[in-house]
Amino acid sequence: MHTDKDSQYGNLSQELRLDYDNDGFKWIAGIYGDRDQKDINTETFSDFPSMAGVKDREIDGTSYAVFTNLTFSLSQRFSLVGGLRYETEEQTFGAQYRFRNGLYARADLIGYGEMYFDKANEYKRDAYQIVKAKIGYEAAHFDLYLYGKNIFDEQYDSFGYWSGYYTIYSDPGEVGVLVTYRF
Repeated sequence: MHTDKDSQYGNLSQELRLDYDNDGFKWIAGIYGDRDQKDINTETFSDFPSMAGVKDREIDGTSYAVFTNLTFSLSQRFSLVGGLRYETEEQTFGAQYRFRNGLYARADLIGYGEMYFDKANEYKRDAYQIVKAKIGYEAAHFDLYLYGKNIFDEQYDSFGYWSGYYTIYSDPGEVGVLVTYRF
């Protein structure tokens, strides 16, 4: 038995700021973005077909933020300080396994952070996670899969969208069969 490992990691993080400082009044405002990608691949070669295959794991994350901070000096020893930060984040963890005979299995856990829909922060969608999965067979010209989206039927309805006028309902759990043909 022989195993090859090939892993790739990537990260991009950027923050842009504007600031001001004059006569005891300071402010800072900015935006922030972050993208993480991890792709971990393992390929196993074996004389026993049941032990040979390819494992892939992916961990991806994206976050964005807007922030501000104000400071007003009342004296040399006392200041009033206030700030706001809005941040949204999405995380995905996935794993898959491919057998050399064409069988394939994959599962993904996708997480979404809390999100507000209005300036007053009265209407929001809570953080939630969904699970997707598929199992099937891949050949040179066609694929056949049994798949599931939101397989635990997680409800993440959003009430109060557009200042309380709309409700956005979550996608229900879905199970199906997919056939793909390549020419």
